[in-house]
Amino acid sequence: MVLFSSCNSEKMHFEKAINSESVEELKSFISDYPNSTFTDSANAVIEQLIWQKALLKNETERYEEYLTDYPNGQYVNAVKEKLEKKKEYLNLALKTFNKAQQINVKPEQKELYSRTDSLF
Repeated sequence: MVLFSSCNSEKMHFEKAINSESVEELKSFISDYPNSTFTDSANAVIEQLIWQKALLKNETERYEEYLTDYPNGQYVNAVKEKLEKKKEYLNLALKTFNKAQQINVKPEQKELYSRTDSLF
């Protein structure tokens, strides 16, 4: 009877952790039941939650954290694509900024710009 109760408690803790959608709750479950048959599932859900948070934040640091934590993870290719796109956008922004810095403005245009600035 104690064995059944223990298994039931384990399953209830797992279901609670899954329903919470909390990385901390899932890690707590894994800590409490390291040899559980649900441990692999809990780890998979943790990975998915971390990936979803990275997508929501769309920050380079979040993507890099994912790659550090899950170098062979399910979403590695998608993360690498996101990072590459962010790099492309940054390079484009830098090129645009540099090009704008190189534009020569004639002295008479500077005077015109300064007069129109005062209108706003």
